[in-house]
Order: sequence, then C-alpha cells, then structure tokens
Amino acid sequence: MARWSVWRNLHLILSTTTLIEIDLHFESHRANTLTLKPAGSHWQNK
Repeated sequence: MARWSVWRNLHLILSTTTLIEIDLHFESHRANTLTLKPAGSHWQNK
C-alpha cells in the first residue's frame, strides 16, 4: 500500500510539473506573439 501511494504522489507531481511546463510554453508563445516577432524566426525556433 505504501509503495502505491508513493507512485501515485510521484505521478501527481509529474503531471503537475508537465502542466506547468505547458502553461509556461504557452505564456512564452503569447509573449512572442505580442512582441510581433517575424513568423519565420518563430517556426525555426520550434
């Protein structure tokens, strides 16, 4: 039982971290859009 809860907590932490990274990615993408960088440079960065 203890091992299961450890894995569950780890999974929750990893899921939360992934969501935060996705959120940060969209925030930076929005910032790039707001600064009106050339579309070409944006696609090259991907």
